[in-house]
Parts: sequence; C-alpha cells; structure tokens
Amino acid sequence: MYSIHKKSQPVRLAFLFVCIHSALPKNQLIQFGKNSYYYVNHLFTAMSNTAYTWQNTTLNDYLYVHGNIPKGWEDFFNAVKTKTAIAEISKSLEGALKQTKTLDPPLHKVFNAFELSPLDHSKVVIIGQDPAPELGLAQGISFSIPSGVSTSKVPSIQRILLEAQNEGIDVDIFDGNLTPWAKEGVLLLNETLTISCGEKECTPDSNLPYWAPFLPLLIDFLNVYNKPLVYILWGEKAQQNVPLIKGSNHKILKGGHPSPEANGKYFFCGRYFLDANDFLKENGLDTIDWTLSDKKKKDYGAWVWGWDSEKEASYEQEKCTGSDR
Repeated sequence: MYSIHKKSQPVRLAFLFVCIHSALPKNQLIQFGKNSYYYVNHLFTAMSNTAYTWQNTTLNDYLYVHGNIPKGWEDFFNAVKTKTAIAEISKSLEGALKQTKTLDPPLHKVFNAFELSPLDHSKVVIIGQDPAPELGLAQGISFSIPSGVSTSKVPSIQRILLEAQNEGIDVDIFDGNLTPWAKEGVLLLNETLTISCGEKECTPDSNLPYWAPFLPLLIDFLNVYNKPLVYILWGEKAQQNVPLIKGSNHKILKGGHPSPEANGKYFFCGRYFLDANDFLKENGLDTIDWTLSDKKKKDYGAWVWGWDSEKEASYEQEKCTGSDR
C-alpha cells in the first residue's frame, strides 16, 4: 500500500504544484500555494489517516511511526509509561485480529475523543465501558453513534439523551451523534477503546483486558495537570475509577448505568449536565452547551424512563421527585 506520510510536507507541495502548474501562471501559482497550503495539508492528512487500517498498520505504528498523536495530547502520549502501555495494547490487538474479522472503531478513529477535545479545551470527562456492539457504529467517542442510525439500536444512548431532556436540554432522542459535546470540551471515553467484531456483531468486553492500563494512566496524567474537571461516572464499572481521581479541585458526579437492563431510578433524575455546568461556572470556566437540536422540544417534565424491548421504545415510568430544574 502506498500512503503519503503525514510529515512529508515537501512531497505534498510538489504534488500540489504539479497538479495545478499547467493551469496557472507562475505568479498566481506561487500565491495559490501560499494561500492554500493549510487546506491541502489538511486534505492530505485526512487521506493518509483513513488509509491506515487494522489490516495494514498496528496501533503503535499509527501513533508513533506515522505521527498521529492527537494534537494537544502530546505530553500524555509521549510519556514513557503511556508509550509502554500502548506498545503492549498494540501487541494484544494484533493477537486479537488473528481470531476475529476486525476491530471497531476503524484505526483512525480509535483516539477520536482526544482529537475532538484537546487537553486545554477539556472540562468534563464521561467514562463508558465498550464501543457500540454493532460493526460500523463505534465512532471513537463513548455513548455516540453516527447520525442517521436510530438510538433504538443502542438504547443506553437514547436514555442519556432522555436524561438531558429531563434537564431541559434540547436534544433529538433518536440522534445519538455526540460529536458536538466532544467539541464543547467533553472527553467521551470508554474503559476499552476497541472491540472485536465478526461480520456484523461485536463482542462486548472482548478487548477490555488489553486496555486496562490506559485509563488509570490518563487519570493520573489529568491529576498532575491539575485543572478543575467534572467526572461523570455512570455504573459500577466507571465508578471503580473514583479512588484514582486525586485533588479537591475536581467534581465527581455518579449515577446508575444508562443501560435499559439496569434500574432506571438510579440513573435518571441525576442533574448531571446542570450540575456539571454549575461547577464549571463556580470555577470561572466556560460552561458546556449540551444542546444537540436546534428545534425547541416540548417540556415533558422530568421522568424515570422505562424500555420496552419488544417495541424498542422508551416510555414514561414515573415522575422524578425533588427535581429543581
């Protein structure tokens, strides 16, 4: 496979000049090159990134050989302990690929959460467990699937959106694309950043042991960074990270897991999003715009929502009590 290396800038410029030389006079060519270099560079980066797949590149090489460390996170990914952990994770994933069709998300999206929310922009950390369990749905950010795929396929995501709706936030409960939250500074992570997949279905927890060292290293790094952060931890697995979070300048918000298999009364009515913004405001930081829809929704009040597995639909189970939104 031929791919253009991310750092081969002279090759990119030469390619650009060859493509347009016959169409522009010399003076216009030079000016065009100056004005357009950024956009061409961005295009080449995108092209080269998507050329890397699980079948032709290892996770370790993708980051460290091909230069794809997420911008703003260089100190974390270049730390000796992180590099050692990534090397081990990469070897484990190579082994997993010998026993399964592929991994999800695609290689170039594994660290999407970091790409979308650079360190100096991150204010809230939400920790999930696995990527979405159907091939092609994982986007490299937790609790998120592509627009156009109904959240009925991954009801945990729909229930998170229903909780946001409970708090008066405008969302489309059937659109589970949480990219806008990531761009607002919400670091949407999973305990495991990959999942083993067959032709269509993926196996939950299949890669969890491989990624075990990664999240503790990240939390430790964020402790040293010493910036006020809100951690939103849903479910017992996520809450096992509480002892790792050091410092009195962080806020930890806990609730039950949003899975429809868990008791909704422990998840809903939690004021996670409003309380996160209250904390950020108190610490002089910009709040998160949690809005995911530009259409004003009807005020349904605040509810504990049930899940009808036969109809694949949510229903109002009981009113929240003590809600002060």
